[in-house]
Amino acid sequence: MSVPKAYIVTEVEVTGSMEVFQRDYAALVQATVEPYGGRYLVRGGRSVGTEGEPPKGRIVISMFPSMEKAQAWRNSPEYKKIAVVRERETKSRQ
Repeated sequence: MSVPKAYIVTEVEVTGSMEVFQRDYAALVQATVEPYGGRYLVRGGRSVGTEGEPPKGRIVISMFPSMEKAQAWRNSPEYKKIAVVRERETKSRQ
């Protein structure tokens, strides 16, 4: 029996400095995801709502081999170090 994959859906609206967000978070985050077997299915691009209020800003969908790997990434020191930039420069939800 295979372990179900885990998906993290993130909605990000940059409300602070786009330059700081790009340099200090977006350019670094992929290197924190890969050691946990994660990969991006969607990262940015154009979003169109078909029902209800459309998403604000960017949509990111990450896939991990298991919920344990996803949680390990989210709680890793490498991610926590740069997550403060996302928290400061954006309004987001996961």
